[in-house]
Amino acid sequence: MRFGKRSRWLVAMLAFLVLAAPNAWSQGKAPAKAAQQPAKRLAVTSEAASSPSMAGRRDPFAPLVQVSQRGGQAEAPECKEAGVRGLVISTLRVDGVVKTQSGMIAVVSNPQQRVYFVRDGEQVCNGKVQRISFEGITFSETGRDAFGKPLERTVSKPLYPSAGVQR
Repeated sequence: MRFGKRSRWLVAMLAFLVLAAPNAWSQGKAPAKAAQQPAKRLAVTSEAASSPSMAGRRDPFAPLVQVSQRGGQAEAPECKEAGVRGLVISTLRVDGVVKTQSGMIAVVSNPQQRVYFVRDGEQVCNGKVQRISFEGITFSETGRDAFGKPLERTVSKPLYPSAGVQR
């Protein structure tokens, strides 16, 4: 392939610009100032965050509502006790109900497949057993909402869940 006189001249100029341009840009003052300005702004911002004038103020970038790692659902409470008092209501499964002379007893299991017997009025980790019937158990659950406000609600765990409900 043969190049004409003009095309050789264009190729030579292009090569000169490519090779000489980076040196010319790094020696110029305008690009260097532009590169230093954002660094100065970042330094000022980090100094302002650690300065005494920010003492006692809330971090403006911290979230107002703490969202759990489970996709926005409320986290299960931490219960260190063993036995029935360590059971979390949301994880329980009702396996059976027995009627005795002293009242109703419910057979429940936790996710580790351990079986427990609970009675009316018995305390669990995050609530209390309100009522046991042949249809299931009703709990009074206590907890906190996303803003940390105390919350109390009634939770029913059926013995025979309807179709489509996980047991």
